[in-house]
Amino acid sequence: MKVDIEKYKAIKNYLKSFGDRLLQDGKPGHRKKTFNKWFETQDQIAYYPEFEKPKIVWNELGSMNSFTFDKIGFYTLDTAYIGIMNKVYMCILNSNIAFNFMKAISSVVSDQGLRFKKQYIEKVPIRLPDNAYFYENLADYLLFLNATEERREKFKDTIEFFDRQIADSLVYELYFKEKFAEDGLYPESKEYLLEAVSKHLKPINYDRWAELYWKKQIEGKLTDKDEEEFKRLEKENLETIQEVYDSMRQDKEINMWIEKIKSHDWVKTIER
Repeated sequence: MKVDIEKYKAIKNYLKSFGDRLLQDGKPGHRKKTFNKWFETQDQIAYYPEFEKPKIVWNELGSMNSFTFDKIGFYTLDTAYIGIMNKVYMCILNSNIAFNFMKAISSVVSDQGLRFKKQYIEKVPIRLPDNAYFYENLADYLLFLNATEERREKFKDTIEFFDRQIADSLVYELYFKEKFAEDGLYPESKEYLLEAVSKHLKPINYDRWAELYWKKQIEGKLTDKDEEEFKRLEKENLETIQEVYDSMRQDKEINMWIEKIKSHDWVKTIER
């Protein structure tokens, strides 16, 4: 895989820290002999293009489910990604329902948490909504808010609201709406919370922002034009998310449906 290493100073410096291990002389602990440069991988690997597609990625070991969406083309371990273009999967796999299911089938590693192996992830029963648009908006909010450690700390309450209150409740409703209606919690087997939430959710331009963000991280800087666009998107996305957060927190209908959902015995069991 041919690259110009000078475009990626941070990666070059990191690789050089491995010293003699990068020597291509075939000696024990060194790389095998190839015609590639010291920083290049071997050519013609059939599955390389798969990593460059949009995909769900995650940490294989952890105390909680932490799935994210990559559209930039990062390379991961083959056991920690699924090639899926739909961000709705991210909302579902990060939900309490999915975590509860994975706890039942996954292996536990001492006090380090669960092993989120691909073989377990692929067994999670996925029920997709008829309208994925608003789930994708919500996924973009969470991706944007969780992009940096500083932002995760600053917007902790906002993330908690969109993740544990809105996203989790929407997934409960998606999977259990028939049961909610059967038990008299819902008038009909409909997605009432989604309908209420959809009145507030507005799209943000996460994908372009993420493209510029990672370009800046990898290459060290942006052109003046890209930097201007990056700052504009940063400001616009934050303003939109804050506006939606404020309006949804004050919506009595949304609060009512969340309370109903959280009161159901199945949900209580999952969240116990």
